[in-house]
Amino acid sequence: STIYSDLGRDQFVAALYTETAHNNPQIIQTMESEKRMEVRMLNNYSKRRWINLWMQSISINNSRENFSDSAEELIALMQAAKSAPKKVDVLEYLFSPQSGTSMRFNGTELISDLSGEVFGLLLRTWIGAIPPSIGFKEELLGNQRNSQARDLLESLAPDKQRVALAASWILPAPAEKIAKPAVPKIAAAPVKVAKVKAVAVPELELPPVKTAEIKEQPVKPAPSKATKTAEPEEPSTAEEI
Repeated sequence: STIYSDLGRDQFVAALYTETAHNNPQIIQTMESEKRMEVRMLNNYSKRRWINLWMQSISINNSRENFSDSAEELIALMQAAKSAPKKVDVLEYLFSPQSGTSMRFNGTELISDLSGEVFGLLLRTWIGAIPPSIGFKEELLGNQRNSQARDLLESLAPDKQRVALAASWILPAPAEKIAKPAVPKIAAAPVKVAKVKAVAVPELELPPVKTAEIKEQPVKPAPSKATKTAEPEEPSTAEEI
């Protein structure tokens, strides 16, 4: 373990854990076994400053090809925490041969299943060709001892409120309701209804109607007349000439 210092102040404690102890950086980088980088904050950072710190170190310790191939996943890792790291926060970057790279913030896993190369990009910032300092690299590899860093690792613990905050970031988001477009309400002008007064209609007396009686008269039979049958006329015979 070691301490990263910048601008004359201790910024965070760094520790590197591997399944098998090695002090050779090349072997550690190529090991296909569980690895973990741990950071315990000693000072507050802004999110922008924290990301810039990593990006600058990554760019000078990795090839452009490796950086560009994993750029999207690396950005997703850096953006996983919704808060900038504060004093006594604990950040962990983990590698597993089965599941790749993941990241925990105060004990809560925020992102996982990233490629193993993402962890390699981070690891080379600590034990690559251009580490923060020679002492930083040697103490991480165990070639030198830093008792202050070890004591801080054992004594620093994240604040309970910060632990709860990190856990809240992975709660399922409430289902979003599709908002219907607001239709402006048009206030209708009040309609005045004229009151109609009832008009008294005078009652009219109608004269009585007399019904005429109709007497049936007997019908006399008509005298029968002999019907003459018209005799057919003989057709005239045309004379032949």
